[in-house]
Amino acid sequence: MEEDYFLLHKLGEGEISAMEVLYVRYAPQVKSFVSAILKDSADTEDLVQDIFLKIWEERETVSKVRSLRAYLFTMTRNMVYNKLKHKKAHDRYVGFNRRRNSTHEIENRIVTRDLLEHINAEMDTLTDQQRIIYELNRNEDLTYKEISEKLGISPKTVQYHISNVLARLKKLL
Repeated sequence: MEEDYFLLHKLGEGEISAMEVLYVRYAPQVKSFVSAILKDSADTEDLVQDIFLKIWEERETVSKVRSLRAYLFTMTRNMVYNKLKHKKAHDRYVGFNRRRNSTHEIENRIVTRDLLEHINAEMDTLTDQQRIIYELNRNEDLTYKEISEKLGISPKTVQYHISNVLARLKKLL
C-alpha cells in the first residue's frame, strides 16, 4: 500500500507522527489477533505496546520492509509465541515449586508428629513431681520461685527437676 510505504519512510526518518498514524491504523487489528490467542486482556495490552515499541526501536530496519502488514503480522505472531513459551515455562516453574513446597510441608508435618509422639512418650516416663513441675513452668509460665511456693519445695529442687526434664527432651532432638 502506497500510504504505508510513505509512513514507513517517515518512520525511518524518526517522525513520531508517522508512528502515531501506524499505531492508530494497526493497533486494533494487532490487539484483536493477540487477544484471540492469549485470552488475557492485561497480557494483550502489554504485548501490543511491546510490538509497537519494537517497531519504533527498529524503525530504520522497519522502514525498508516491502509489506508492513506482513511484517507486522509476522512480528506479532513471533512475539505471541514467545509470550506463550515464556508463560508455559513460568507455569511449569510455579507448578514445580508448589509440588516441592507441598512435599516439604508433608515431610514437616510427619517429622513434627513423630517428634510430638516421642516427647509425649518421654513425658509419660517422668515422675509425677517432674511432670507437674515441668507443666507449671512451661504451660502455666510460673517461675521457679512460684512453683516452689505452690508445691512447698525449694527453688533449687524445681531447677533440678526442670534441668533433668529438659536434658531428656534435648536428647530426643
